[in-house]
Amino acid sequence: MTVCMLLLMLVSVRFFDLRAVQSLFSGANDFTWYMVILAFMYMRFMGFERRMGGRRELRPLFWLWTGFFVSFIGAYVFYGQGLMNSLIVTRDMFLYLTYPLLLAIRPSFTELKRAFYLFGVIYFFAVMIVTFIAPDLVVIPDFVDFIQEGDLVHGLDGLANVLIAFGFALNDFRVTRKRKYLLLAGFLFINIFLIQNRTFLVASIMIFMSLFLFDQSRKRRLYSLTLIIIFGSLLVVVGLRHILGLVSQTFDELSNPDYNRVKAFLYFVSSPNGWLGNIIGSGFISGRVHPLIANLRKDGIFNSDLGLIGMWNQFGILTVSVIVIYVIKGLQKDHSFMVKTTALGMLCCFLTIGYFFSAPNILWLSVYFYLLFCDDEYAAARKDEREAVSRKLIQRYRSISRE
Repeated sequence: MTVCMLLLMLVSVRFFDLRAVQSLFSGANDFTWYMVILAFMYMRFMGFERRMGGRRELRPLFWLWTGFFVSFIGAYVFYGQGLMNSLIVTRDMFLYLTYPLLLAIRPSFTELKRAFYLFGVIYFFAVMIVTFIAPDLVVIPDFVDFIQEGDLVHGLDGLANVLIAFGFALNDFRVTRKRKYLLLAGFLFINIFLIQNRTFLVASIMIFMSLFLFDQSRKRRLYSLTLIIIFGSLLVVVGLRHILGLVSQTFDELSNPDYNRVKAFLYFVSSPNGWLGNIIGSGFISGRVHPLIANLRKDGIFNSDLGLIGMWNQFGILTVSVIVIYVIKGLQKDHSFMVKTTALGMLCCFLTIGYFFSAPNILWLSVYFYLLFCDDEYAAARKDEREAVSRKLIQRYRSISRE
């Protein structure tokens, strides 16, 4: 199971676009390979005694797909795109079958975290190779130019998987207090730091701080706070100049009207298709039907640059609301540390990640849904236990008061 999950993650990022395997993922082949692995996992692990989940567990998938299908109406009304073309260009929505797959085969917590740990190690070596040894191994446009200008790797997909692995490592440290897991978390953080992705960098720091925020034990809170102070001090000492450069770059970009994210934001908030487009979405428009996407890209406007705002523009308010509601639900106090940190990481990335319609981020959200609904059973058990204790106390009080 661990190997299959790892393979699923590697296929979702097209094996980092390495030149040796790029031909396998040309055209729609990346979608095909992903679905083949899902089918294999269903047949290999599900068994007749397993179930895909009840109505409650599949509710987020139902509403997500409803939002996607409703956006087909917008694509037809605003741009004349027919049902078949909409199905073809939004085929990646079927990658959300990852979630019912996980519900069906019920991988253990250990199997999942091993897969994510292994991905983090592979990711690190991929970064090192294409940054310092052989940039020509990848085929991402302008990739070599980035490196020659002195930047580290910006183009490798899969940081979301590293962020999940980072949360698993911190959770293992929180439970066992073994320093090897803290070292593993540090190693995974180096991955995120090297890529210089400011969004995931902030998310990882917030997840690390959650050791203090989400721990109920006063002693552990003080211990975690001490670690946060030490970690923060080292970060400032080692990377102050670089961090200040990233902060300065951020402010310069946001104040520049020609910056792609600023242009995208101004375009999306102008409601190009009016109130109806805001509700049902404008749809995912094929270049064979209308030049909309090509024209927007010429102007430097990409839906993926503004996260859920860009997703709202394409798929409407229902799709975005489902994601926001379930992520906020995961932050409730009855849920486990791992669910909270995964939700917190998503919350930090809502406005800048390439939303939840690319394969790596679809896998991210699917794994989160699985962790959330498995944890619901434990959360309910913990709540019932507290209620049982309360009933015992009330009964004891009543018996004493009658004496």
